[in-house]
Amino acid sequence: YNISAEKAFLKSIRECKAETVILFQHISKSLEALEKEANAAGEEYKFDALKMKYIEGKTYEDIRDKWNCGKNAPKQWCKTMVERLSIKLFGAKAIDK
Repeated sequence: YNISAEKAFLKSIRECKAETVILFQHISKSLEALEKEANAAGEEYKFDALKMKYIEGKTYEDIRDKWNCGKNAPKQWCKTMVERLSIKLFGAKAIDK
């Protein structure tokens, strides 16, 4: 039985938990900022599509039904919002292809 190994293991768990909390807060703040920007630009439907698809687990068909739009519109809206969110989360690295 090695007490120092156990302490190192517990320290590692605490560090991972702290990193997860920080990452979750960063994602939440980025989503809030994206929503404000979308609302200010009159594109709340695009943010709503992103939220419905990736947070609520809805289908593109559900989004089409709610927003009464074309077949490909929800997918394009989500793609646009994911790109904008990526920049908020990862900065310039998000646009480096």
